[in-house]
Amino acid sequence: MARRSRRLAGEGHDLRPFIINLNIKLETIKHDYLVSSLENTKLRQELKMQEDIFGRELAFLDAQIKTVEIERDFDAKWLGIEMKRLQKMIDDVKSWTSLMKEKVPEAVKKEQELGKSLQAEYKSLIKENVKEAVERNGEAFSWQTCSICVTKYSTEQEHTPRILDCGHTLCLGCCRNFVKGKKLTCPFDRQEIALEGNIKNITINRYVLNFC
Repeated sequence: MARRSRRLAGEGHDLRPFIINLNIKLETIKHDYLVSSLENTKLRQELKMQEDIFGRELAFLDAQIKTVEIERDFDAKWLGIEMKRLQKMIDDVKSWTSLMKEKVPEAVKKEQELGKSLQAEYKSLIKENVKEAVERNGEAFSWQTCSICVTKYSTEQEHTPRILDCGHTLCLGCCRNFVKGKKLTCPFDRQEIALEGNIKNITINRYVLNFC
């Protein structure tokens, strides 16, 4: 380079442009180095920041995993307790159902027997009272006799009290007298009542018959 400088100087050339050019290249190299160094610093900072973020995310995920494990253990314990409680309820219901199957039919039977007994006692008492009232009155009450033929109702078929759809009652024998075709005309309110099959199918007034 010294020989080149002497040669250039000997040739009458000025070295200053050459030196200036070298300085510019040197400054450019320095600038590029500084820029590269700055970029490397930024990259290191970004890398550090990403490492910090990643570390925080890992810590958060680890905490979440621990929370899930704790909740899972709690849920398992709670589920076990609930299963035991429900099983006890099921066992109690089965026991109660078994007991009811034994006791309820017996209780129902007793209630039915008591009901029948009270009903029979009530009917007997009413009959006795009606009988006493009839004896005091000297004759049957009007509701004990057919208002058409004035015959006392009885269990004899033709004298059984029959209640019509309109609510009036008369004996079967008198019902026959008011039948025309398939209709029966009530002698009290003249209402026509359709007959279903035989005239004997007209409903018996059990309430009246029980006290005759």
